[in-house]
Amino acid sequence: MDPHTLSACTRRAVEHQGRSDHIPLSATILLRHAVPKVKGRTLKPFSDEEKEFVADIVLDIGDLSGYHPTTAEEVERMTSAIADAFSTAWNKHSTEYTVGPNSREYWNDDCTRALEEYRREMSAENHKAFRSAVKAAKREFFDKRIGEVATTNKRPWDLMEWVKERRNPPCEAIQFEGRPCHNLGDLWNALHSTYNAASDRPVDVSILEGLLDEPERPWPKFSQLELRQALEACSARSAPGPDHITWRHLKQILALPECGDIIIALANGCMESGHWPRHFKESTSVIIPKPNKPSYSAPKAFRPIVLLNTLGKLIEKMISNRFQHDMIKYDLVDPNQMGGVRQRSTEDAGLFLTHLVRSGWAQKLQTSVVAFDVAQFFPSINHQFLLAVLEKLGFNRRVVAFFRSYLVDRFTTYAWNRDTSDPRRADVGVGQGSALSPVLSALVIAPVMKLFRKRSAGLGCTLISYVDDGDIIVQSSEIDTNCVMLRHAYSIVFELFTKTGLALEHDKTELFHFTRARTGFDRPLDLGYAPYTGDNPLRPKTYWRYLGFYFDRKLTFQEHVRYYTTKALTTVMAMRMLGNSTRGLSPRNKRILYRACVVPIATYGHRLWYFEGAKNKGALKSLTSMQRKAACWITALAKSSVSHSDPVGLPSAQVADERGTRQNGDPCPGSILLDVGRQTEGGTRRGYRN
Repeated sequence: MDPHTLSACTRRAVEHQGRSDHIPLSATILLRHAVPKVKGRTLKPFSDEEKEFVADIVLDIGDLSGYHPTTAEEVERMTSAIADAFSTAWNKHSTEYTVGPNSREYWNDDCTRALEEYRREMSAENHKAFRSAVKAAKREFFDKRIGEVATTNKRPWDLMEWVKERRNPPCEAIQFEGRPCHNLGDLWNALHSTYNAASDRPVDVSILEGLLDEPERPWPKFSQLELRQALEACSARSAPGPDHITWRHLKQILALPECGDIIIALANGCMESGHWPRHFKESTSVIIPKPNKPSYSAPKAFRPIVLLNTLGKLIEKMISNRFQHDMIKYDLVDPNQMGGVRQRSTEDAGLFLTHLVRSGWAQKLQTSVVAFDVAQFFPSINHQFLLAVLEKLGFNRRVVAFFRSYLVDRFTTYAWNRDTSDPRRADVGVGQGSALSPVLSALVIAPVMKLFRKRSAGLGCTLISYVDDGDIIVQSSEIDTNCVMLRHAYSIVFELFTKTGLALEHDKTELFHFTRARTGFDRPLDLGYAPYTGDNPLRPKTYWRYLGFYFDRKLTFQEHVRYYTTKALTTVMAMRMLGNSTRGLSPRNKRILYRACVVPIATYGHRLWYFEGAKNKGALKSLTSMQRKAACWITALAKSSVSHSDPVGLPSAQVADERGTRQNGDPCPGSILLDVGRQTEGGTRRGYRN
């Protein structure tokens, strides 16, 4: 149910209590008499209308061939011409559609006729016929959809959205400053105030004086190769922005070299003039709930995902690729920054941490960790501090001038379900959904990492970060000594982040001790900041979840393996709705789906616990049991028939060895861990031919 369709005002009805010791609650429920239908425009993929849509755009922007803007006015004029071509073609070839509360994709004429007959006579036979018609329509629709996704598109993993648990829509009103938001105006104000809370925070740019100035680097013009590389990495299934252009459309348009030259000229003009067009500053912020939150009554339980104009996103991707190259080549980021930097992954952060712990044990040292979180990180990045960082790191003055234009006068429209707000200013932060947000956030964190290394030199602390998740790691012979060092190190981190305009969420801070001793593993820490100070110290967890890894104090990873084995098993059980021995996915597509969607779950983080000399017999047994159930589903055989599936240990060892010898973050080879044997389309129930 739409949370705006139902709003309740509850009061205590003391006058109706009587002799009971319970006070009745009275609620006034306001219901809409009719849910309005939503109208929009759509363009059917791979249709003749879509081909004509792309052809008209190519024809219209072809008039800009040979035009090379060098000033802000020329850039605006060229961008407006391209935007007008997109808009004209969209209005000409798209069709209007209407979505109502009872709209169903599977509905057909048979369902309509059966419903009319049932409404006319209201008999049990007609009701049964109507239900049969709906059931047949559903079966036909979903069988056709499964065949299209698995066979035509050859992307069976897209069906995994069907097997996930159904999310109940949040029906509790959003609370902001102690008051519920019962109308859209209050909701938009609450969201905007939450995601722009850092607009008035002070920053201290002078902290950058403690770092060396990097020499200014040249900024060459963009090339066709950079355009193709940025475009090839784009998913054709991502949602379009306000311009209605998808990546598939843009790939068709820019397949012509003359169209690619036009976009390159625009990108070079933006950098040369130091100007980002107004058309690219318009965005839509879609509000989606964060997973597994206990309550969704606060705006912080939701995440704004920014939908930008697709052409502007392409230029941002080209700039982002340049930044990624410079960050690695010129050591602009700290080696312990694991997020927002290519060739560095969550597994690298986990391996680094486990290596520190085990090497400390070899030297009879105990390891303690304080994990902290930056509040509303992406929406809170201060633009003044970001520009100062770009200058400090030696980026070309034209690049700095470009970002002075890029970061200001931005407007966004909030989208909540089918409702949208009026445009609001967004002059703080970098939007999640932009290709530049990972690199810009990494550059903001880099000075904090480097300054912490200087200020904590006498403590012997280590700081690692993955985007907005940070860990302070200390080692000594006693847990008590670790707690003293952690408190001092945390105060340094808090001071540095405060001066950059960012805030730490102290209530999300976690403590964990890695020790094989029988005592001391539950030692609390007086953090020095509320709420974990005084009589309420920060207490260590039994299991610590970090970047999806479940750590225990002895690094046995039993809880980690149990969690992901169970998750993989439940995924396999849920996938049974996609096919059986007679209908649905073929055995070949089942196997593809299993290897693409289940194996990565089961093997996540296996490099942390599977290595030579590790005790992992129980873990491999759990994975083998899960694989056996998957093999039963894939081959459509009885449970007792699949007892000879390939052992898990040997392939896993091969993968672990290959991953250990490759560059950090490099993708794993295709032959990963589990294999249930090759199956073909022409098999029988008892077996399949090779």
